[in-house]
Amino acid sequence: MTADADAHFRRHWWKYLLAVLLTWIPLAWFDLPLQNRSAPVGIISLELAFTPRRFDEIVATWDEVARVSAWYSLVVDLAFMVAYALALRAWARAVGQRLLAESPIVGRWGDKVGAGALLAGVCDLMENIALAVALGPGGSDPWASVASSFAALKFFLLIVALFYALNGAIAAWMAKARGLSATR
Repeated sequence: MTADADAHFRRHWWKYLLAVLLTWIPLAWFDLPLQNRSAPVGIISLELAFTPRRFDEIVATWDEVARVSAWYSLVVDLAFMVAYALALRAWARAVGQRLLAESPIVGRWGDKVGAGALLAGVCDLMENIALAVALGPGGSDPWASVASSFAALKFFLLIVALFYALNGAIAAWMAKARGLSATR
């Protein structure tokens, strides 16, 4: 872990947040036509369909506008995955750097969790490729299951990264409030 991770994140956190928001807003817009009784959380329902049958059931409920929105969502998600992966990596590393003084074991996990955030972005890319193939003329078998496997791993890694970063940020803030050496 570099000593500059915390300083870098403090200087640039707003750029990471802006990149995530600017890429998430169009994703949320494209997701609206995808939400229905069969897909209550839109594209996420499709990502986690797990079986070709369930995947096909969801796609069958979509009209042409929804199908086009799904394709646009996959394209915009390319920028979103880069933004969130880099943001979470930087945040986890910064939190890890801050926690080194209080808990070296927990602090050293910042780099590992940050690498997991990058891996989540790679899983998202693989998931999107599988979704694109499954939505194509060749059919969803076995690509729906492949996409869901990558999606499940992606969500697990993201939950771990968010849990670490949020809890670490709270711990660092509490240590600072107590006057300890959590910040340098």
